[in-house]
Amino acid sequence: MKKSILTALCSALALAAASVPSAHAAELIKVKTAWVAGLEMFPLWYGKNKGWDKEEGLEIEYQKYANGPAQMEALPSGAWNIASTGVGGILVGGMRHDVRIIGAPMPDSDTSNAIYARADSPIFATKGFNKSLPNVFGSPESVKGKNVLVTMNSANHFIAGQWLKALGLQPSEVKLTNMDVNSMLVSFDKNIGDVMSAWTPITTAAEARGYKRVASSVSLDSRQISQFVADRKWVEANPDTAAKFLRVQYRCNQYIRDNISSPEVIDAAVKYYVEVLGDKKLSRDEIAFGVKDRAPLTLQEALDFATPVNGKDKLTKWNNDAAEFFTSVGSYKMEELKKFMATPLVTNVYLKKAAEKPLLK
Repeated sequence: MKKSILTALCSALALAAASVPSAHAAELIKVKTAWVAGLEMFPLWYGKNKGWDKEEGLEIEYQKYANGPAQMEALPSGAWNIASTGVGGILVGGMRHDVRIIGAPMPDSDTSNAIYARADSPIFATKGFNKSLPNVFGSPESVKGKNVLVTMNSANHFIAGQWLKALGLQPSEVKLTNMDVNSMLVSFDKNIGDVMSAWTPITTAAEARGYKRVASSVSLDSRQISQFVADRKWVEANPDTAAKFLRVQYRCNQYIRDNISSPEVIDAAVKYYVEVLGDKKLSRDEIAFGVKDRAPLTLQEALDFATPVNGKDKLTKWNNDAAEFFTSVGSYKMEELKKFMATPLVTNVYLKKAAEKPLLK
């Protein structure tokens, strides 16, 4: 009898223990991420809503910033571990903070970083002034003196500078008006500015309003893509966590790539634009175009961007071009440029670690 009671008691305790998750199983590692409001965050937002971060043992938190330099200002306070940022954040981070670049979420396209003017602008009278850039509009005569809306020290400032360079103009030969990118379209609608240099979703909305594209990062051969910048101390102390974050990100990216035209993904994108970006003006078709236009990078594509060929990877090449431009216009000091060029910012270590086993499905 005693043996039977003991057996029953042990069985009950075992059943109770099995029904309660262990402390270890319940523990999720928090990863604090920072994003500039835009399409880049959509894949991760989509996957997080499905619980894919938890399947890798993570609790990924995200917060939005107006621009890259604002993200970097928050880094010393420990506000984030990994940030998806554009050229402004990359340069400020690399020159003035202790960071590493560990991947990239999305490529650019003809609308991701682009320059627009009103359809009746004289700028469109000339195409291919620079013979090496046949799809770029404008001439020195039609552009000189124009009011160009840019966000200083950001990707759209760089693209505007490359456009002027392609036309043989100096920044001093136009009026550069510094403006938050989210205010540009409203200003342009009010006839403020002759030209605006912006990124998605502003560019998607600009095309929907009938504004014409003058040039882009692609047509200017000045590719600029958002990149994952990590706090160096954090990422070197937490390599497995960083790799798991990348695994979640590229799982999300792959799913969006594989189902990019599905009603489920487009419905989610519409919800994302409305609830996360606060944009209720874009139509479903316009949002679908934006998602397809910037199909997110796969893990292998990100590895290709970050892996050196003949001594230099593509991300470093593009970033160095931007660093030289911004230093030339006085945004940074020569000492800062030298530090940026000498620091091995880009690493493929965490991407390789993420690729050691197949992504979850």
